[in-house]
Amino acid sequence: MSGKIFVVVFQLFVLIGCAARNPENPIPYEFFASGSGPTDELVIFLPGRGDDMGAFQRAGLIDSLLQSKRVADSVVVDAHFGYYKSGLMAERVYQDILLPFQQKGYKSFVVVGASLGGYGALWLNSEYPDLISGMVLLAPYLGRNPLIENIEANGGVHLWRSQLDYTPGTDKPDELVWCWIDDLGNGDQAKIDKVMLAFGEQDSFSKAAGLLARSVPDSNVFRNDGGHDWSTWQLLWSEVLQSNGWENPGYTE
Repeated sequence: MSGKIFVVVFQLFVLIGCAARNPENPIPYEFFASGSGPTDELVIFLPGRGDDMGAFQRAGLIDSLLQSKRVADSVVVDAHFGYYKSGLMAERVYQDILLPFQQKGYKSFVVVGASLGGYGALWLNSEYPDLISGMVLLAPYLGRNPLIENIEANGGVHLWRSQLDYTPGTDKPDELVWCWIDDLGNGDQAKIDKVMLAFGEQDSFSKAAGLLARSVPDSNVFRNDGGHDWSTWQLLWSEVLQSNGWENPGYTE
């Protein structure tokens, strides 16, 4: 991982603030078999800020996945803040999850990130795009509202980026994630069918999610009236799992 991304991620989470545990090597994870026989697809869950590995299971997201029509095994990764602060999150997930499971025969990797984990999913994809088949972003952290308003005022992500007279770097962490998003659209405002986006309209991050939604096919965007909490994400996750986009990967209306 580049030093640039390390410093960006460190500064980003100094801004949003949270305590850090020390990262472990290898990164801990918990595996869940599909229960429906062999599969070559793995769903990788990245938790939100302050969440432990059990959060997805307690909220029912693992059980809902096991009951869905898309057959996939899954892992919940203990990607806590310490991995972000140290700059090791993407590298550790690559070394300890992506590579070993690829060697076991898995061919498709879908990353589900909640809040901070949504940022992490975009980061992981930016580092290893050829390995990530898709992302489900549950109320992702995508920067602060002043930046979002600036992007909107400049005509959207691609036009905003094209008007920058510098390349966002270590002192522009919020801007960097939008460059990753712009890259997903191949720099030409194409719809990003690699992303499924779900968020509550009362979420403190809803302005940013709403901006991202403009770059995602309508069939891959899910909203409700909830806030930034697991009860909201549980309902949204159920909608994602019942959608044509989940049951038929690559589907868009």
